[in-house]
Amino acid sequence: KCLLIISWSLTPWHCASMVDRRAKLKNRSLERGKSAPSFTVPSEDEKQGVKKVDPCLAALKIGHEFKKRSYYQLTYCHHCSELLWGIRNQGYQCTVCNYVTHEKCMPYLVVSCLHLLAESITDPISHKWAGPKDSKKKRKWCNVCRKRIQSSAYFCSVCRLYAHGACRDVAFNNCKRCALFTEVADVPFIHHWIEGNLPSSGKCEVCDKCCSTDLSLSGFRCGWCGICVHSACFDTYMMNKRHEKCTFRNLYNMILPPKAVSVNIKEIINHEEDTVSDDDVCHLFSPTGDDDISTDEDLKGRPVLIIDGSGGSEGYKKWRKRTLHPTYIQKNMCTEEVLRISLRKFGISACPDEYFIAEITHGIERELQSNEIVYNLRQSYNGPLKLYIHKREDESKIQELKIYNSKLSSVVPYVMCDIDEKTTAARIISNAVQLFKLDDNNPNNYCLYETNQLKGVSERIVEESELPWKRIQELRQDSLRSVSLMRYYLHTKEQQLTILYLWKIPVQYLQSVETAFQYMKDIGIGSDVIKVGPLFPSQASMIVEIKCLTTAQKLLTSLENVKVVPNIHPQELGRDQEPLLVFINTKSGGNQGFELLNGFSRHLNPHQVFDMLEGGPIPGLYAFRHVTSFRILVGGGDGTVGWVLGMLDKMRDILTLPSPPCATLPLGTGNDLARALKWGPGYSGEKLMQILYAVEDANVEEFDRWLVKMTEDIGILPTDSPLTEQNQDKEVVMNNYLGVGLDAEIALHFHQAREERPEKFNSRLHNKGVYLQLGVQKTFSRDGSADLHTSMTLYVDDKKFELPSGLKGIIVLNIQSWGAGSEPWGTNEEQGFEKNLYNDGKLEIMGLNGPMHLGQIKGGIRGGIRLAQGQKVKMILLNSLPIQVDGEAWTQLPSRIEIEKLPYQTCMLVKSPQTLSRSGLSHREAKLLLEKQSIVGNEAKLSGRRDRVSPNSSTLTALGVSTHTLYVKDEKRCQ
Repeated sequence: KCLLIISWSLTPWHCASMVDRRAKLKNRSLERGKSAPSFTVPSEDEKQGVKKVDPCLAALKIGHEFKKRSYYQLTYCHHCSELLWGIRNQGYQCTVCNYVTHEKCMPYLVVSCLHLLAESITDPISHKWAGPKDSKKKRKWCNVCRKRIQSSAYFCSVCRLYAHGACRDVAFNNCKRCALFTEVADVPFIHHWIEGNLPSSGKCEVCDKCCSTDLSLSGFRCGWCGICVHSACFDTYMMNKRHEKCTFRNLYNMILPPKAVSVNIKEIINHEEDTVSDDDVCHLFSPTGDDDISTDEDLKGRPVLIIDGSGGSEGYKKWRKRTLHPTYIQKNMCTEEVLRISLRKFGISACPDEYFIAEITHGIERELQSNEIVYNLRQSYNGPLKLYIHKREDESKIQELKIYNSKLSSVVPYVMCDIDEKTTAARIISNAVQLFKLDDNNPNNYCLYETNQLKGVSERIVEESELPWKRIQELRQDSLRSVSLMRYYLHTKEQQLTILYLWKIPVQYLQSVETAFQYMKDIGIGSDVIKVGPLFPSQASMIVEIKCLTTAQKLLTSLENVKVVPNIHPQELGRDQEPLLVFINTKSGGNQGFELLNGFSRHLNPHQVFDMLEGGPIPGLYAFRHVTSFRILVGGGDGTVGWVLGMLDKMRDILTLPSPPCATLPLGTGNDLARALKWGPGYSGEKLMQILYAVEDANVEEFDRWLVKMTEDIGILPTDSPLTEQNQDKEVVMNNYLGVGLDAEIALHFHQAREERPEKFNSRLHNKGVYLQLGVQKTFSRDGSADLHTSMTLYVDDKKFELPSGLKGIIVLNIQSWGAGSEPWGTNEEQGFEKNLYNDGKLEIMGLNGPMHLGQIKGGIRGGIRLAQGQKVKMILLNSLPIQVDGEAWTQLPSRIEIEKLPYQTCMLVKSPQTLSRSGLSHREAKLLLEKQSIVGNEAKLSGRRDRVSPNSSTLTALGVSTHTLYVKDEKRCQ
């Protein structure tokens, strides 16, 4: 009704005045690339009768097949993001990929159709789907069917591609390529463009206007550097040759470039394939609530189910969703048109003459004629009409097989080899080596890989005696789409070397290298193992190098506790690059750990982000063993940080950089180490880019760590004790603090409660509430804690220290923070005591009088009782007492406890209070500029100049900073 009123109210006078106003702006410059003006005025050539170019023919160059459509809801163009105006036939829609556009925008489209996208994928990488995620508040669009997602959305944790739950099976494997090491030098790294669903703060690099919209699937975003471009500005941006190469922008120093990573085996991600029974195919045509594009043609059409190949193997009673194409056929559509659209829908760009459509009636298959009207076909069963697509038999018995280049020394992307029924893989390898013109032309040094995309992405080595012709014919009978997505690659046999990390191995096999080899023989792969080690008995794990890809795949599929370790080539890193190694404990912080893992995998290279629950920190540290400079970010509690620091101690001889600086992302309960290093009390949803900037701006400082030796001495125990025959020694590393008595008893009760009901302790707030409850119970109940002056003896720097009476607890501090943010030592200086520092080589010993005193310290009302400071602490426990080290509590038998400083210090990252600007300058350039600017400013003051030194072009030239480099970094700012 509103549209009718508007159209009726527009009198001829209004329309004429509108044309006049638009005509005055005819020669204006387009701010958004090649986008057409919103109102077109007939040109002089059109007035003189010059023939106009058909927009549909222009769109055919990128594979679209458009038809006019009428929409009953507000619909927006996927190119210019403007509304489709009109009552009927407002715009055009592609019958294959559902691309919606104005008629005026069709000559300027930059998005290829679905089948051309499938053909352009030369190195398929499977998506890592996560979700479902509620998208009601932030409306998202499906990148597969180009329709709005109204309910729950699934997304790839690496490239942030969004899809419906039903669209995941048919999504193409075009995720980010994160391992691109090759022998060819100076290969430019290009952008990885992802269409639509841009961030709300995204601005176009061409017109500097906001390009984020939730009205349509429009715009592009690079999955690496994060730049955004309008769809209408995309051609203008790519015309500049400087923009073809991706520079990672502000993440250049922290990201691990794909050209420095090689993974010889792709991670097997087998997605569960959805199936539908023959009786439930009608649900594929029912509205799901996610389709916001309704057309009158769909309402008038006949439902037809197009089936790829056989579509199933259970007597046509059960279908795989990826082989089905539900559609509506109009009255005037013939078989030829239906065949062409269906082939493109399945991603097959071959000539339609090589295929045909058939129907099955009473068990008899009949081929449909090309001019036969599909709408008029009769059927003897209920539900939609079922049609099958098959390929015609080849009369020539010879076909071409495309062989792709897999990181070879040749710059040729692929070659075409002729095969027949008798062509073996060995002959194909020999022909491909000659066509690629490789330096090493010996076919014995190469092998043929087959990549299958039926469920995710999987690889296998083709045996030299195998016949690829037979393999292709077998797959073609099952699914034509699987054959079109199959890829063959030529590899060198040296690329088969795979490094695997195995954990949860029986300890008896980790005593020596020989026993580890015996374990590999017991599981049936001992002959293909090149190297075993290093071994980690404390973690029940080891590193294994395998020379055969088939054996590595067998190990990945048969065992659960196996992970592929990427190879990092440090010679490919820049001089200023310092990649960030990220460890995330997904068990910490409730659901925050999974969100951070997905977020860092999206911003950085996934091969530099590791989940601590999948083997701990060993895979990441071993992958970075040859990197000369890198930083570490640990997301978790203080125990997770201690776990990483402990593995760094054990791998000092393996790492080229034995002590990389570490930063903490607090996800635990107390987070005292993160508080002491200025990283805050806990993660509360900050933007990940700000965290990455803070890690790069952080200052490197040395950090003391202490070795705690506990010896259960027989001389301390009573003579009639059953433990006199046992002498168990224990060593732990202390990073934060050690407690004996009262606070250790509360921590022990918390640990026991968590062991009984671990599913309840998944929230930081809940954990603090349990600590508060235990403290209150201890305060208002009879205090049964032992008096420490009668239960232990304390020595500081080899001098006996007399403990005061009534002391219920002793805390040995290495950092300022204790008990989730309290500072019991205080900041006031007293005679005989120094300030508490974590890098002064001293420990602070303080005492607790009772539960009430403990509560006063927690509330900041009172401090602890300062006892002593020293470089060496020794305790003799005369009775069994509770003890805790960095939050881990247990009951310690009478023993001697010695605390000594480790012979080496660890480098930690302390958050800087000042964050440098990110507008055009990297961290190191901005920091160098500030340092040189301060030097020039001091010299100016000494010479009597009071004016402020500003970083203009002359100042930058005087400081030795290239203005051309800054112009390339930030063109708009320098202009």
